[in-house]
Amino acid sequence: MLALKVHKDKNPNTRSGSFWIPIVDWRSARIHLRNWRKTLSQSRRIRYLTLVRIPKTHPVFVGVDFTSRFGCGLRYLPFVPLKNVEPSILHALKPLDKALSRGCHHVGQGLFILGSAESGRPLPGWPELILGADLPRSCIKWTKDIRLLIRGDKRLDRASTEGCGF
Repeated sequence: MLALKVHKDKNPNTRSGSFWIPIVDWRSARIHLRNWRKTLSQSRRIRYLTLVRIPKTHPVFVGVDFTSRFGCGLRYLPFVPLKNVEPSILHALKPLDKALSRGCHHVGQGLFILGSAESGRPLPGWPELILGADLPRSCIKWTKDIRLLIRGDKRLDRASTEGCGF
């Protein structure tokens, strides 16, 4: 499984207890990354984005939403090998196949969604993956400046406004 981390230093925290964004589907990963970046950038400066590959035998806790573990310390979380994570939890992180009607829908781990949801959107907005043991440096795929993904190409903006007198 792949996971993303937004962080302020060049080197990400890959130790036990660090928080990551699980990637089950790239469409939902964009939405989850946007939600976490907006939430975390209010309290600290976010500069980097790191992609890692987590081995199937690595102990993790996959939370459908960060609210699913309120009142529970990290040492009390049920860390299991990645291959033993419930498939229903991983399926809840994917985009919806069909639209949901109004009402109460159980997502997993005690999380319920009230109201309707449109097709193609993931139900949980802030999923998390917590490492149960230190992750080796060899699992890091890349680290990039997050501004490359967020700000877009400035050359296109400049070219479109040059001839307009702005």
